[in-house]
Amino acid sequence: MAITLTLLLAIASAPLGAIDAAATVPDQNNKQDAPTFSNVSVHDPSTVKDGDTYYVFGSHISAAKSKDLTNWTSFANDYNTPGNTLYGDLSKNLAGSLAWAGENNADSKGGFSVWAPDVFWNEHYVNEDGTKGAYMIYYSASSTYIRSAIGIAVAPKIEGPYQYVDTIIHTGFTKETAFDKDSKVDKKWTNTPIQQLIKEGKLEGPRSGSSSWYTGSTGLKIKTNEWTHLAFTVDRGVLAVYVNGKLQFTGSGFPDVFTSKSGTFSLGVNWWDPAFKGSIDELSIFEGALPPPQVAELAKMKVN
Repeated sequence: MAITLTLLLAIASAPLGAIDAAATVPDQNNKQDAPTFSNVSVHDPSTVKDGDTYYVFGSHISAAKSKDLTNWTSFANDYNTPGNTLYGDLSKNLAGSLAWAGENNADSKGGFSVWAPDVFWNEHYVNEDGTKGAYMIYYSASSTYIRSAIGIAVAPKIEGPYQYVDTIIHTGFTKETAFDKDSKVDKKWTNTPIQQLIKEGKLEGPRSGSSSWYTGSTGLKIKTNEWTHLAFTVDRGVLAVYVNGKLQFTGSGFPDVFTSKSGTFSLGVNWWDPAFKGSIDELSIFEGALPPPQVAELAKMKVN
């Protein structure tokens, strides 16, 4: 392999070897004072400049400001409420986000978890009095590593207090009713704004663009620490679900996932709920829908 490399160099005008050696010797008499700093602690900092002042906003409602990026002063008061520097009354002001994310809930027992904010000037925001322009803060709120919300709030001044506007993102929702440990928040998707968005025509519905899910719920709870026989049959779109040999659900309109080349069939897992925790044994697949008496006989079999 052959290559050619070309470049331009700019060289000082002093003759080679004639560079002033004194310039390389530090002036022992020109001592500088050690720089001074005023430190603060702001986790997950987001930095913004307003006028001649720099601001950092961080997790757990921490914030500080500086005019020289060297000497910083905190101006937030963490989770203290009411009278919170940035949000006023946390429980009341951020209730729209905390209804989903939780307060005194799950991993945030005894308080809140508000984190990872970002602040900027939004010149297009229309205030209640019709004027335009406001400082806008995006914040995250959560109680677990799964269920979170992202909300927005506004203020006329960068240091707040910020007034809640809306919650724009909900995460961690499930298809059916489910609860995190030490939580009373039902994570079912119908407890998010999705239903309202469907009514307004902004969403087409669950799993938009593909076949809808099918719920064949028996309303029963499977007992723990013992074997339960489950069976279901599908016959030209008619679904029958059996628990321990007894018919517990029947319904029509079941999608054709078994003869379609694009169909997917799985047990114990889906795209939205926690995976099944337990054991599966004696799995059998029959060609054709078995009649109820034959399903009942299968349920009597003992696990080897």
